[in-house]
Formats: sequence, C-alpha cells, structure tokens
Amino acid sequence: LPQFATLGDSGWFAGGGGGAIYNNGQSRTYGGRGGGGNGGWSANSGRGNYSGTAGTANTGGGGGGGADVGTGNTGGTGIVVVDYSPRVSAVLPTDGFYHLSGTASDAKGVNVTAYNLLGNITVFAPTGYEVSATSGGTYAATLNLTPSSGEVNTTFFVRIAASTLASTPTGTLTLSTAGLANSFVDLNAFRRVFTNVGTNNFTMPSHVTKVDLLVVGGGGGGGADMGGGGGGGGVIYRQDYDVLPGTQYAAVVGAGGRGAAPHPVPLEISAAQSGGNSVFGNGSATITAIGGFWMSPGILRERMHLFVAHDLVAGPQALEPGERIRPRVVAWAEAMAMCRDGRIEDAKTIAGLLVTDARRRARPPAGR
Repeated sequence: LPQFATLGDSGWFAGGGGGAIYNNGQSRTYGGRGGGGNGGWSANSGRGNYSGTAGTANTGGGGGGGADVGTGNTGGTGIVVVDYSPRVSAVLPTDGFYHLSGTASDAKGVNVTAYNLLGNITVFAPTGYEVSATSGGTYAATLNLTPSSGEVNTTFFVRIAASTLASTPTGTLTLSTAGLANSFVDLNAFRRVFTNVGTNNFTMPSHVTKVDLLVVGGGGGGGADMGGGGGGGGVIYRQDYDVLPGTQYAAVVGAGGRGAAPHPVPLEISAAQSGGNSVFGNGSATITAIGGFWMSPGILRERMHLFVAHDLVAGPQALEPGERIRPRVVAWAEAMAMCRDGRIEDAKTIAGLLVTDARRRARPPAGR
C-alpha cells in the first residue's frame, strides 16, 4: 500500500508465514513480504530441526512453521490506520477541444469530487485555455473552488481561449490545495481510456475520422488445487481505424474470469470462467478481442492473439513491402468445412476459427 510506505514492512502487510522445511539440508523457507515469519529449517537432510520465527509486529504477518513435532510460531500483531488526508478527484468525461482562431471553443465540464480539504482548490488553466465556474460565465486563467465542510462536489468548465492561435493546443489543468500534491487533468490528450467493466458510450469528436485502437479482453480465471494460471485476454492494436465524426460509439470492457473453486464444490460452479470480450464499435462495424493461445507451450514464448471484426466494408489492401497476399472470402459454413476436410492446414487459422465458432454457437451475434 504506497500511502502507508512508512508502516508495516515498507508498506506491505499480511504476508504468509514460511512453512517448515521437511528435508532440504540447511536451507530455509521465508515468509512473504508483509511480515511473515521465517519457516523452520533443518541442520541436515532430515525433518525440520529448528523452529521458524514469529510474524513481524504490526503487519499481520503469519508466524513461521515449527520444527519437526514442534509448535508453530505466533503471528504478528495487527495494526489499524486512519488516514484523513485531503483527497481530490477531477475527471474530464469528454476530451477533444478544437477552435478557429478568434473564436473560443465549446466549453467542456470537468467533474470535481474532493473531501477533507484544508482550504480552497485553485484551478490553473494551461497556456491557451481558460476556466469558469459555469458554462456561460466569465472565463479566466485561474478559478477558486470553495469547500463546504471540507468538501467540493461540482463541475467547472474549460475551453480554448479565442486569442489562442493553435487550433488544437495540448495542455494540463492543475488543481492545487493545501496538504495534498497537485492533481492534473490532460487536455487534448486525444485519448480516452475505458476501464469500467461493461458498456461505456461516448461521442466521437466532430473533426475525428481515424483512431488508433487498443482493445484488450478480460483474462481467464486461474485453476484451483495447484491448477494452472488463467489464459490472457485477447489483444488488438489497430492503427488508422476508420470512424464516423459525431457518431456515438460503445467501448465494452470485458470482465476478468472467475477463478476455479477447489473440490468438492460442484463442477458447474467450481470451474474457472473465461474472461469477458472487449468490444469497440458503433452498432455497425465492431472489433472484438476474444482471447488467445500459446503457439508451443513449454518450448516457445510466442502467443497468438485472436480478434473478430463484424460488418466490415471492403477496401484496398494495405500490404507491407514484399507481401503478396490474395484474400479469399468464403461463407462461415464453408470455412468450418475447410477446417474439417483439410483444405485449411495452418494450425493457428484452424484454432482461431474453431474457437470463434464455439463462441458464436454459445452467444450467436444477432443478424451476423
């Protein structure tokens, strides 16, 4: 916990205690970070001859394992910390400022939530921008937000000043208050990052026709009872992806899969779950990260990622120098037949098609 770096074991808490060594010569097993005690250890190749150590005080660390036929060690005492430092959160829901010189840009709201304040929040606009308490109010280079009972919950507005020459200047809003490091809000960063699981809607700025797109699916849950780790989510990175200005798009963030439960929990509720799909689209063309697989586990670290695009529009190829690729479009049923009868021999293509077919059967896309 970074905010408690001066406490515990450099900010770590509740480490497990080390287990007692069974037959490993004179080596020891240590507890994890957070104050877990050392495990018991042996003086020769036999059972643990010596007891471990207690967990570190005020960390909640587990006690180390005992010697052979010995008693385990006491866990470390706990700790309670109450932190009432000032907190400020500022969010710009819709980025993308643009204007013509001589005319101020449209104003966009910045949502501010703050508490435990010791005084006002002062907002400093970067060069080329100005701020105001209301959309139609008086704009200036700075703005003071006054707390009520130590709290601020409001929206202020920012825009490009009419006198600014650049049409899309970048910059950073600075929010300053006593007792807390400054908070910052990037302007015209030309990037939206969605992390809330589920559907996140936003409107593409009116001057934008292409975007670079990163879509990462949720990771699969890990196995139980010494099972393996869950598979990583699918990853898509597309450059110069065509979009429609002023159109609403949905960014769907996939949830991480539930980890497996140990037996004897019934299989239907114990099995690990796949991660959720992540999708970007506007109800017409969509692009979906659906998962991936290792090409040759145990030998290579190469991982193949899969994605599915729906309702695409045909266009010219964008071949790399030296590439000679001729696409062939077939119906989905024929593609499955080609996997079965051996006309498709490439392993990654077969795996990708069959995985996607299984997902289509489980959750058939409407009208596709």
